[in-house]
Amino acid sequence: MLSHRWFAVLALAWPLKALAVEIEEIPRDKFDLKIETCDVAVEFGSECCGIDPTTFANVTEFIRVSNLIDRARRYSWGREGEQTYCLSISTPAAAKRIFMEIMDLLPPKQKPLYPISISMPKSDRR
Repeated sequence: MLSHRWFAVLALAWPLKALAVEIEEIPRDKFDLKIETCDVAVEFGSECCGIDPTTFANVTEFIRVSNLIDRARRYSWGREGEQTYCLSISTPAAAKRIFMEIMDLLPPKQKPLYPISISMPKSDRR
């Protein structure tokens, strides 16, 4: 039988899991992204050889565990694995914080074959 300590651990862990964001994956044939609807947009491009797998994995994990992101959509759009994240965030302050934290995950000097851009399309309209 489980002791009361295990119930305490489960009670603490349950809300933390509930805060994780599920990323909606939008396939290439359903690409309907209107970039201006994103609070934060992160675009992973490619010049010949696919996207930067390490940075993509780091950004993906950050999005999954962030409790400031309300909705995350990932659009596949290229022939070499190009992807765009469109993030919905409830407040302008939280959007700026997410923007800065993702900026910190990007390589200090981008590799020419792996262009990555990050923007706050809705920030001008608030």
